[in-house]
Amino acid sequence: AGYQSIYFFTNVHRSESAWVKASFPHVGGRPYFWDPETGERWKYPYDIDDSELQIYLPPLKSLLLVFDKNLRRVKPYQARKNLTQIAELTPEWKVEGEHVNGQHFQWELTELSDFALSTDPDQNSFAGKLIYSTTFENQGNIGHLHLGETHRGITQVRINGKDAGTNWYGDAVFPISPYLQAGENLLEITYTTVLANYCLDLDDPVALNWTKYGEKVPCGMEGPILLMN
Repeated sequence: AGYQSIYFFTNVHRSESAWVKASFPHVGGRPYFWDPETGERWKYPYDIDDSELQIYLPPLKSLLLVFDKNLRRVKPYQARKNLTQIAELTPEWKVEGEHVNGQHFQWELTELSDFALSTDPDQNSFAGKLIYSTTFENQGNIGHLHLGETHRGITQVRINGKDAGTNWYGDAVFPISPYLQAGENLLEITYTTVLANYCLDLDDPVALNWTKYGEKVPCGMEGPILLMN
C-alpha cells in the first residue's frame, strides 16, 4: 500500500558497465532497491536529494528501484567491498558431459578452454550439462569464488556436496565460506549450455533456422577461476 513508483533499469552489455544520473518526480516516498530473487531490500544511497540518484550497473545486471513511504523494515545500504584475489585455480579438471541427445562423455582437462574451439567434435558440438570437478586447499581466508568467463552459460556451484548457488547472468561470483572446511575441499561446477553448436552440426534446416548462428558460439568454462576474500 505504501508503494508509490517502481522503476526497472537494465544493462544489456556483456562487458561494459553503465552509469546514469536519473531524476525522479517527487512521489512522497524514499528509494530502495529490491532483489526479487531473494526478497531482500536495501535503502538506496543518495547525497542530498532522494529524487536525484546515481545509477550504476555492471555488465548484464539490472536494478528494481522502488519508492516507498515506509522504510522501517528496509535494511540500511552497505556497499559491497571490493574482492581481492587469493589464488587462481589451475588444477586438472574432471569433466562429465551429459549431452541432450543422451550421450555421456568424460574428459580430463589440464586447462579450461572454449569448447567451440576444440578439435574434438564431441566437444565443439556439445549441448547439455558439463560438470567440472576438482579439489582445492582452504587456508582459512577464502570468502568467494569467481568463475571468470562463462560465455553466458548457467552455472551452479557445489562445495563438498552442498549447494552454493546458481548464476544465470552477469559476473559468476559465489560466496562460499559457509560451505568450506579446513584443508581439502571438493568443488563441482555444473554448466548448462545453449543448443546452438549442436544444432549447427545437425543436417536439419529447421534447427539451423532457429539457431540464427552462422558459426560456432563460445561454450564452456574458460576462467580464470579465482579464490577471493
